[in-house]
Amino acid sequence: MVKDKRTFSEVVKPAELILKRIGLTAKEVNEHTMATNLSGGQRQRLSFVRALNVNYSVLFCDEPTGNLDEVNAHELMEIVKGSCSFTRSAIVVSHDINLAIKYADQIAVITKPPGEKYGVIDSGNIFNRSEWENQSSEDRGVFREKLRALYFSKEKHQEAEVQTRAVPLSETGFTKLFIRNELRSLYGKKYVNYFILLFLTVFSLLVLGFANGTLNYIDLKLKDAFVNWVTIKIPWAQSGDRFQEIKEKLNEPANAQRYRYSSATSYPEFSMPIFDKNSHDKYRVFSEKGRTIENGSPPDPMLKDILSASNLVQGSVFRSTSDFGLIVSSQLLSNYHYSLNDRFLYVGFKIFDGHQDVYERIPVPIRAVVRSIPGKNLFITTNYFKMAYDQADGNTFDPQVHRNKICLYLAISEPEIPAITKDLRSSVSEMKEFSEWSPGVDIVTDQSVDTGQSKIAEIRFSPEPEDTMVAGTFIRKLFSLQSMKKWEGRAIPYYDLSQFNEQLPELTDDILCINFNGDLDSIRSFKQFIFSLNKPEEKDVIELDDSAIREKENYNFMSKVTLIISFGLLFFAVFCIALFIMNVLRLHLLQVKMNLGTLKAFGLNNAETNQLYIKIMLLFVILVMIPGFTIAYFIGKLIDRMIGSFLAMDQNYTYFQITDGLILGIILIIFLVSMLVTGLVARKILLKSPGDLIYNR
Repeated sequence: MVKDKRTFSEVVKPAELILKRIGLTAKEVNEHTMATNLSGGQRQRLSFVRALNVNYSVLFCDEPTGNLDEVNAHELMEIVKGSCSFTRSAIVVSHDINLAIKYADQIAVITKPPGEKYGVIDSGNIFNRSEWENQSSEDRGVFREKLRALYFSKEKHQEAEVQTRAVPLSETGFTKLFIRNELRSLYGKKYVNYFILLFLTVFSLLVLGFANGTLNYIDLKLKDAFVNWVTIKIPWAQSGDRFQEIKEKLNEPANAQRYRYSSATSYPEFSMPIFDKNSHDKYRVFSEKGRTIENGSPPDPMLKDILSASNLVQGSVFRSTSDFGLIVSSQLLSNYHYSLNDRFLYVGFKIFDGHQDVYERIPVPIRAVVRSIPGKNLFITTNYFKMAYDQADGNTFDPQVHRNKICLYLAISEPEIPAITKDLRSSVSEMKEFSEWSPGVDIVTDQSVDTGQSKIAEIRFSPEPEDTMVAGTFIRKLFSLQSMKKWEGRAIPYYDLSQFNEQLPELTDDILCINFNGDLDSIRSFKQFIFSLNKPEEKDVIELDDSAIREKENYNFMSKVTLIISFGLLFFAVFCIALFIMNVLRLHLLQVKMNLGTLKAFGLNNAETNQLYIKIMLLFVILVMIPGFTIAYFIGKLIDRMIGSFLAMDQNYTYFQITDGLILGIILIIFLVSMLVTGLVARKILLKSPGDLIYNR
């Protein structure tokens, strides 16, 4: 450019200074730069430089900051302000109220009369800098809202003016109205966007709920005594001293650490005759398999699993190492018509009655009832019980050695004690045929049956009858009396097994039990290790159930696969929901960006707009998540019930779990990712200048 006959360098030098001030470098703009290679913002700043680089009296600017960001807009206005003097003026048309308040000496607001297509300037809409320059920040905010209110129609002018004088923007209904309108728009036509996101949420929560339930179920099974423990049979008759040698080998810390198990304990399995509760046939008993368990210090680790909250029905642990009670499975009670209220299980003890072998009903206290016992066993005893039951001579279970005392367990309340005591003593006195043995009745407190302070009626004979059948005959006749019939079933005869002090036979174990504590990663290598302990000359002494090993491998494999699938489902759910929210918000912002540009020009800054849209999307997601969670919960429970009804599944377990911490954490992740996506999408569009938004540049 050449003007006033000056050289090119004389003209360009002041222009270069202005270029530098507004952030255009010589690399971006020089004499070789084509205008077509410049962006909209660069062109606008370059035209601004060209306007300032002349001797002007009045500078007219129409939206000079329309294509500029906030920093460059302020820099430009600083230059315009600095170029004004007594001989130079600038008239700037702008929608940016903040820029006007900061830099203008006088503000004239153009308003449009109702029904007209042109704007006018009323004398009352002209404001000098002295009117706002020295105001406090709060008063200046009121002034800003007064200017903003002038853009309303004439009918709303007075209402807006009063409102803007009274309260700042943050306390007006603008935010509430803006959020409500934007939410309605985001829902889409006929709420289509809302229902699509609701469907995605319900479907995702259903899938994640069942995946979570499956994970918890597998984790529960890995801790179950049936899965977590491996039994190894080593028959004593074949192995001899090798049993103890193998047990010590398995309890070596190096092997336990290598194969990831915690302990190796041993026990014997044995069969015991069981009477049906409703049968007194001494020739008809049923043999059932049980096992012993160590109740010393420390107790067998399996005892904790068997009596865990998930497996225990009622009762408690054995009271001592010499306890004569039983822990029984609910299946055993059901098979032989016992109920949970029964305190005794009738065990058969074989005796010779002078003609043939018969079984006597021996009532043994039930200490606890459990849902299941590992190894397909139906009852558990202490080692002491097993040794006493196996004793050859003077066996404590033999009714013939209990000739001097009869015990009656009184399943009655405390106030009924005097009445039964009276009936017992009168009935015993009435039975004259037993007077030679002077039977006497005492009521004592005992803990040998129940966990509490139980009342026991002791009927003692003195002298002790030589006839072994006296005690049995006495009991039958006692409960045939009219005075005792009302107490039948509540005064229960049993044998006092606690006085047994004879020499016990040796107990030989034949089964080893290995506890893997839920870690089955080394189960296959453990199997190979066990078989390696077999010596060539004792082939197949160690018996390991291969199907049980495969079952544990399958549980371990399924736990890993389900975990991977669950993480995949989580990622897919979060990705789908976040992607849908991103697209809904992006399309919406593109549709309303002209309105946003106008609001920004009126003074709404990027931070306020971004916060508004984060609030809007947070409300949008919450209004979807709450009904979505509720719908998914009820649908999931219904499906879970149908699964339990039509498939042979575990009836005591819920396969759909949506209310635990994991799912709530996933919902929180969805919230956080949604807000992050909202912030990024809104920021990308809202960073554009008001001019770019309004004029779609």
